Amino acid sequence: MAFEVATFTDVTAAESVNGLDGFHFQSVSPGFTGEDMAVVQGELNFVPTPTWGTVHGNETSHPEQCSYVVRQGRHYLTRSIALGLTANGRPGNQLTEAAATSAADDLVPYSPAQLMTATAWSLAKAAGVSREPWMTPLQIDPLFEDLELEQFTRSDPWALRTLPVFLTMLQRSLSEEGHRVFIQHRDPRTVLRWIALGSMLLGAESAMRLTFRVFTANPWNGAFHVVGVHPDLLALVPAAAWQNLPSASWIDLDSRTHKDLEASELAQHAVRWFAERGVFEAMGAIQLATQLQEPLGEELAVSAAELLTFGGDAGRGSWELACRVATGLVEARQAPVIETFEDELIDAITTFQPREDRDFAAVAEVITGALDAGLTEFAVSIAAPALEALAASAHAAGAFATGLTAAHARLVWTDAESRAAAGRAWATALAGAQDPELSSLFAATTRLGLDIDRELLIPAAERLASQWAARPALGVAREHWYAAELIEELVAVAVRAELEAGDPVQLQALLRGDWAILAVNPRSPLAGWLRAADLATRAPSERTRVLDSGTVDGVPEASWRLVLKPAAGELSAGIDVALWAAFIRRIGLPQAMGVEIVTRVERELAASELTRDAEGTAFRWAPLFVALDERRSAVGALPLPVVDLLDRVHRAREAGDTAHRDRAETPNRALRAAAGEARLWAMDLPARTGELLVRAADREGAARAADVLGEAAGQTVDAFLNTCDAKGRGEEGLRTALLAYAGSAGLLRDQLGASTLRFVEQHSDIKRALRRDEAIEPLIKEVSDRYAERSPGLFSQVNSWFGGKR
Repeated sequence: MAFEVATFTDVTAAESVNGLDGFHFQSVSPGFTGEDMAVVQGELNFVPTPTWGTVHGNETSHPEQCSYVVRQGRHYLTRSIALGLTANGRPGNQLTEAAATSAADDLVPYSPAQLMTATAWSLAKAAGVSREPWMTPLQIDPLFEDLELEQFTRSDPWALRTLPVFLTMLQRSLSEEGHRVFIQHRDPRTVLRWIALGSMLLGAESAMRLTFRVFTANPWNGAFHVVGVHPDLLALVPAAAWQNLPSASWIDLDSRTHKDLEASELAQHAVRWFAERGVFEAMGAIQLATQLQEPLGEELAVSAAELLTFGGDAGRGSWELACRVATGLVEARQAPVIETFEDELIDAITTFQPREDRDFAAVAEVITGALDAGLTEFAVSIAAPALEALAASAHAAGAFATGLTAAHARLVWTDAESRAAAGRAWATALAGAQDPELSSLFAATTRLGLDIDRELLIPAAERLASQWAARPALGVAREHWYAAELIEELVAVAVRAELEAGDPVQLQALLRGDWAILAVNPRSPLAGWLRAADLATRAPSERTRVLDSGTVDGVPEASWRLVLKPAAGELSAGIDVALWAAFIRRIGLPQAMGVEIVTRVERELAASELTRDAEGTAFRWAPLFVALDERRSAVGALPLPVVDLLDRVHRAREAGDTAHRDRAETPNRALRAAAGEARLWAMDLPARTGELLVRAADREGAARAADVLGEAAGQTVDAFLNTCDAKGRGEEGLRTALLAYAGSAGLLRDQLGASTLRFVEQHSDIKRALRRDEAIEPLIKEVSDRYAERSPGLFSQVNSWFGGKR
């Protein structure tokens, strides 16, 4: 690479590049373009003070001028000297030598101010109109080398003390548009030495942007960041013109004074690094701090540069700083910086072992940011020791997990051994973590990219499953949990155990559909209970149909309370005999259900009335007793209380069969002997029991049975009459019952009377037919008069049938 160069001065036509005399370019290298000529001639040419020759007696003693600018990405350096008279004898002759390049690397390893001392400068006319470019790198004055500039500063306490303020001035000139720095001194090399020194501490990129002009006639001309001013050139623009302006800073190297301002954070640290570690180490830190200043802010950028360049200790301070730096770099999308300083950051973050919640939260934030920035290897390097530390500080696992919740990617472990060790450490942390944190911890586990052995995971998974069982709403987060299938299995086992124990809270949760989310797994331990819950949502008749169809598999016996629950609005005292019987046939008879059946039967036996069905007639328990018999035949064993009940039912049936067979006899010995079982007859076969009360010739035996039945006697007669009516023999049945009423006394007579009246009230056609029967009509009138008050809502209607008044 090379600088394209040119010389501009007073020339004859023969000397000129363009063949014209006067001030023109005398010589150019092949790559020095017309645009380059325009920049030099228009902005960077020598501009002397008009009165210099008059005041000083010699134009050639005018101070040398030099400039550096960047235009359209091209770097221009110029040096200019006064030559006295022109070829035609006029004053004001000068020579400007210029160098230009579009490659910033051509300036390396020097700053533009240092290049003003390059040995390539001739400051004289070239041998011809064409000249060679300057091949880089250029050689400079040894006194302007970096180490010499460092020594210059170290040898001058005032310079070292002033340097932070001066550096701040240069920073402001680069960051604030229109701000310029004035450096006052008589020697251009001294001015250039300070510009070079400041450029060195600004960082290479900033030094390339720092434009300057030294010893111009008017310090305000042009757009430059730094202007070197000579005391003798200030006649037109005295120093007072800029020293009080907010848009200007100044330093007087003669009087060793400068504008009073506070040094920036970066400037102070840059000079400290320079003083403590030397120019070369300091330049790396300065360059990094400058690079990071915009994305991180000055304070963190300085801290980051110091940590990454010079390292830190193993203490908390360096560790916290490293975490802040890593997080800040990620947030500022400075992944290349992290990759460059990955080892330094990892060392700084992992040499300190976190212990507190805030420590692990900070580490998690770093991991999250690294993952989202695609810095997977860096994230793994931070996570591995953090997980090992968590195993000893399980109390902080929640804080760590919270910090990972925002991560959108997972860790990818390339080393199987490291992954296994991390999995063991995390499992230990999970086992010791607090219960309320387990849900977030299992969610965080998915982001850690681990493969944890089931046995290691079980203790924590069981605790989370237990929480879920107690609070079904917790399962909303299960999609984010690691090992969700395992936890679903464990919660299903836990809930199933509570359901089998009859836990009413879990039964309600199941009916609400809280556990329907587990139905997606047909092999779930809760699958049978979910099918039972589905059954329970249907009408009892539909449940019976589904059970009888045999299409329901896996419904557990323990679900009987759920499946057999009354429909909404159904009397809880009764049971749906058909539904219960279907359950026994298709599902089974658990001990508790058997005990419940026996309890209900005993309660029914002791009640004053039998429980009525939907039509108001006594329940017919026979289908349930038949189902129990079938179950005993199928499995050979039933709960002992059920066995005792069935044996009693069978004995009562045998006695009832005998009493029915002998109902025309008086006395009916079987009826009288077994009257004590009349309530069981009534429950088993209420219509048949009512028929016995109506048709038995032994009215005394019938009365004894009625005394045992109490109010239930009338219910059995109701059942008998309804059965007759269903068979088309309602009129015959009513006639028989009225005749039995006439031949009975006591409780039986009253029950027969009330029952026949109820039947008459509901069957006007039969009533009209019997009004023509002279033997029966008086009996209907009698029961109407005597028993209507037992059916007050229907008295007026019944009495009107017979033309009577109440």
